[in-house]
Amino acid sequence: MIPKTEDFLKVAVIEDAFSFRDYKGEERIEYCVTPYTAPDELEEALEKISPDLVILSETYQKAVLNLKDKYIFLLAVDEFDVHKFRRAFSLGMKGVVVKPVTYEKIVLALKGKMPQENPKEGNIIYFGAPAANLPRAKKPEIKVELPPIEEVLSMTKEIKQKARLLTIKDEKGKIITFYSAKGGVGKTLYSVNTAVHAARMHPSRKIALVDFDLDLGDVAYFLGIEPRITALSWHYIPEDSLKEAEVEKYLIKHPSGVFVLSAPIPPIDEEVFSYQTAGKILSTLKRHFDLIVVDLGPNFRDVSVITLEYADMIFLISTDEGSSLRKIYDLDALIKIFEALKKDKSKIFLLLTGLMGTIDTKELKKYIPYEVALKVPFIKQIKTANAEGRLALENKRFRIYLDDLVYKVFNREPEKKSLFSFWKK
Repeated sequence: MIPKTEDFLKVAVIEDAFSFRDYKGEERIEYCVTPYTAPDELEEALEKISPDLVILSETYQKAVLNLKDKYIFLLAVDEFDVHKFRRAFSLGMKGVVVKPVTYEKIVLALKGKMPQENPKEGNIIYFGAPAANLPRAKKPEIKVELPPIEEVLSMTKEIKQKARLLTIKDEKGKIITFYSAKGGVGKTLYSVNTAVHAARMHPSRKIALVDFDLDLGDVAYFLGIEPRITALSWHYIPEDSLKEAEVEKYLIKHPSGVFVLSAPIPPIDEEVFSYQTAGKILSTLKRHFDLIVVDLGPNFRDVSVITLEYADMIFLISTDEGSSLRKIYDLDALIKIFEALKKDKSKIFLLLTGLMGTIDTKELKKYIPYEVALKVPFIKQIKTANAEGRLALENKRFRIYLDDLVYKVFNREPEKKSLFSFWKK
């Protein structure tokens, strides 16, 4: 084994079947190979190696979750796959490298670069692209200028030292999302009214409302605003323009005080509006806003998955109609996805709305491991408001339910109910 010097990047490779062809033995890298056996043995082996970073050939969950605060982990894959990429980050890894692993690929992964080219738009022009006077992202350069090994070693040390601080910093805002596998159950109704009601209840807090229904997003229609800037606009905005003072330029402020980001118009393909753009939007807003409410479409696109990953609270909406309830009861696939994303069950809630009768929540609990956050009965005025695409906050009875929902979102105890609050029971 080559002795450790300041001129080497010490990389621990965890492989069951190591292949020298997969790892280029450049003079700037020292590879230390160890097979994966058990978490305790791996931890002991890494302590002996004391690497600058660790590369795993597979997503060893316990290893990463137990040691991610001690080491920098990268995932090595034979072929880039978006699901593996998301999975790696959800487990606390810092990046993905495609085999053969080289010094250049390691540097790019540490810098958070994607191991693939950005999607091409061709000659299609979409409504919602920013005006000419807005800054546009520069085209990525094909040639990569690599820093010296000393700079990379410094980079790994900095990542280790600041990992926890960065995590705390990024947790300023809370992201909540309303989701259902069935359309027409009230996702947009609750997204829009919750955001506006939260802004009225807490005028000192900054609230953002994001429409990620890429097919039929109508948040702008509900609020009566012209979608001059849409979520697609953020595809063109360079990262260095998204500073504290400038973020609001790329949102539309509603009279209620809510900052709105409308869905792209017309419906758009994910080849253009990708999960990378969605992640860029959510991570930026999380740093600058106290609450971000996201309205998702009734699908499971990559954009929906990345939103569910980012979400601090997920509200699964259902009515008591047969088809809607079947979607709720048939949650096996969705539950498995939440488990794969390591979503805490205490952050996922059921919101039952438009109820014509009673629902036995104890019976529901036998099939679905999530808390019922709210049970809203059928209110004719609310159905009308939803059908007409307008706010429903004029209805006092509906506002009582939204009070409870906002209290839950901000983790506050609800105020004492009025004499007429018994109507909601």
